[in-house]
Amino acid sequence: NRSPMDMTPFSHEPAAAVAPWGSRLRRWFLQKPTKAQVGFISGVLLTVIYLKAPEWLEKASEPPQTAGDVAAAAAGSKAAAAAIPALRGIPNVYVSYYGIQATDAPGIKAELKASGIRWGDQRFRALTRWDYRWRWDANPDGGCGTANARVTFRAWITLPRLANPNALSPEVARAWQSYMSSLIRHEANHLRLAYGGRLLVAHAVRASGCATANAAGELAMAKISYESAKYDERTYYGWREGAQFRPPSEH
Repeated sequence: NRSPMDMTPFSHEPAAAVAPWGSRLRRWFLQKPTKAQVGFISGVLLTVIYLKAPEWLEKASEPPQTAGDVAAAAAGSKAAAAAIPALRGIPNVYVSYYGIQATDAPGIKAELKASGIRWGDQRFRALTRWDYRWRWDANPDGGCGTANARVTFRAWITLPRLANPNALSPEVARAWQSYMSSLIRHEANHLRLAYGGRLLVAHAVRASGCATANAAGELAMAKISYESAKYDERTYYGWREGAQFRPPSEH
């Protein structure tokens, strides 16, 4: 099959005598529109509106992105993860930051609340996400090879970071350091739970046949997410572990 652009005219006239498609389209658009043309264009516009309206409405209803949202969507840096002692020993961890511009305690608290990362219908001052991927090769005899499936793990952590740390008073600086230490420790606990969970995912996939391996892996992932949610419930998202920014005046 050939497209109209390269199709030889069926008449015996030279091909050059046939107006190029581009010229024909330009004439079609530049001439006074007929009822048929108006109907065609209206139909196209209505179809586009019908197909895209739900997406446009959904985007219009979303709250504005914060600095934390943007940072969470970024790839992050492995080097940053290696520089954080609590995250060492776990491969494929990426860290990104969103900036806090304020230098006084009330301003910092306000920015933490306003610039957090949106996850579902909530906002968090830090966020840890992870991902498992698995694959297997068919056995030499053509049979299912899930028993030798390989599972890989990646994680992303988004944290707040002061843009002007040297401008803080000593009291606020100490409160921030204490807060960040507890916050990172809390996120690291999520990360270690997820990293250990890769073994559960691997076992689930390897113990299944080819037809059920993906469902088994996803069920194992759901169990890990449930345990992570229970950890947040026990610690009230790290607050009971000291992940609160509380300057001396609030003690």
